[in-house]
Amino acid sequence: MRRSLLVSATDYDDSTIEAILKLVKPDLICFIGDDFRRTFGNDLIEKMNWMTGGNVVWIDSDLADVHAVMDAVDEAVGRASAEEVDEVYVNVTPGRSLASIALYTKACLRGFVAVAEVDGRAIRVPIVPYNSLPWQALEILRVLHEDFDGRASLADLSGRVNLGGEEGRSKIALTDYYINKYLKGKYVSVELVEKKLYVNITEVGESIARRYSDFMSYEERMPLKKKMKKKIVEKIVGDKS
Repeated sequence: MRRSLLVSATDYDDSTIEAILKLVKPDLICFIGDDFRRTFGNDLIEKMNWMTGGNVVWIDSDLADVHAVMDAVDEAVGRASAEEVDEVYVNVTPGRSLASIALYTKACLRGFVAVAEVDGRAIRVPIVPYNSLPWQALEILRVLHEDFDGRASLADLSGRVNLGGEEGRSKIALTDYYINKYLKGKYVSVELVEKKLYVNITEVGESIARRYSDFMSYEERMPLKKKMKKKIVEKIVGDKS
């Protein structure tokens, strides 16, 4: 039997959550934001407890902080992993905060099921997969942000990242290649200071770096999806021949 987790912010009326529950019928529910026991009515709380066997939890988070909400989703999924959850649903109904934007972004990055309430009924919302950067470029952004606080010389940066290349000058050349081809301009800026090249992360680059695990999760899923698609095409062609 498949088990599902519903993740939702708390900035909704009871009627919105009621509509989502009818569609999803979750086994676990995690609310992000304020304490749901003070946000929703007793009737709704009793219904959720009955539906989930009391598996309704709450994660305190600032709904105006997109990254905080996305981190809270990670925490919710982590907690639910012990319950052998098969599907994760996220409520992306526009609310009174930025939470719905964060939740929809998370659905696109992680392949979660996005649902929303429209005119009193719940619907599934199509997600748009991200065409993320190659993993080598993501690794450069991660190291630049986490290890160097956003600024490092090209030599120091190349010495820390692991791009699968050789050591020495060729490693510097490989790092420089990915910076110039994929990152320079939008994600990082490059400047020459006393004959040394320095790499500085931009605001966009920092946002990508902070969501490194999400992008890498997306990258890891892509080869499997492409392989499955290839098998389906081969089967269709085989059936026609």
